[in-house]
Amino acid sequence: MNRYRRGFTLIELLVVIAIIAILIGLLLPAVQKVREAAARAQCQNNLKQLGLALHNYEGATGSYPYGAHSAGSMWSGWVTPYIEQGALHTAMTLDREGTINANWAAASVLASASLTSSNATERNIAACEAFVPTLRCPSSTMPRAVLDSSYESWKVQKRVPVSYAACYSGTSIADPATAAENGVFYWMSQTRVGDVTDGLSNTVLLGEVEFAIGDATGPDSTSNTGTARKRHFAFGSDDIDDGKRISEAVCSTGVPLNLPAAAAGTAGFVPYRIGYGSRHTDGANFVFGDGSVRFLRTSIDPTQYSRLGSRADGQVVTGDY
Repeated sequence: MNRYRRGFTLIELLVVIAIIAILIGLLLPAVQKVREAAARAQCQNNLKQLGLALHNYEGATGSYPYGAHSAGSMWSGWVTPYIEQGALHTAMTLDREGTINANWAAASVLASASLTSSNATERNIAACEAFVPTLRCPSSTMPRAVLDSSYESWKVQKRVPVSYAACYSGTSIADPATAAENGVFYWMSQTRVGDVTDGLSNTVLLGEVEFAIGDATGPDSTSNTGTARKRHFAFGSDDIDDGKRISEAVCSTGVPLNLPAAAAGTAGFVPYRIGYGSRHTDGANFVFGDGSVRFLRTSIDPTQYSRLGSRADGQVVTGDY
């Protein structure tokens, strides 16, 4: 007896492939949404940890850390012991030690520097190359490290961008060096909880920022030299000890959330450089003075958003945001 094995016809095979393709097309957006939800939750957890660190610092010292210190350090450097980075804190020179860090970091080209270096400025450069996951949002598309150069020509070969900046103002759209400092963190600030008279639950401490890189210069680093960049880093900078150039560390809610990029030299560039924003859909995460983390939408009322960045303007903030 002859036996015949019936297989798929070409048409049946194509139909099956088409059905699988449709199912995959339906599934991918759901997978992407799940991934983004997880990334957003991790980002919120990062800000929660940073908010707790700021409060622990305030509890230990009587005030929040400096937004930026004349020695070149910034708020994130001062809270390293409270985010399980005690070794990094010990390695850095955050305050002035005579003239040893008159410039926060060495004005030389270093491929890398050891954290055990006897040269304090080189230790600070090494700290700039340290990757701390708590300071990076998983949704960010910024590179792991970039080549960075300051106004005074010190260089860090693989400086690590970060996703969070402190709030120095609720009204400013100008460079932090010249603007009103009515937020919690600013040049040589030592704001106390009692100074936040608008209420901790109504005042932003930190928010998300998105780094804008320059041109590629090699396989392992990306150029971020010059002044025409949106740059956000951690721990300290040689730019900060040179004339209050602190936009690497702080931003303003006076600038609309997720403001589109503007070209250097245009009127919109400085506001863009000091504005908050993220890669999350339709908004960004912020941590407030009471430790709560909230997602603010891009469509937030500008007046409300501005008031959230000011610590003591006496203006009423409603819950409609």
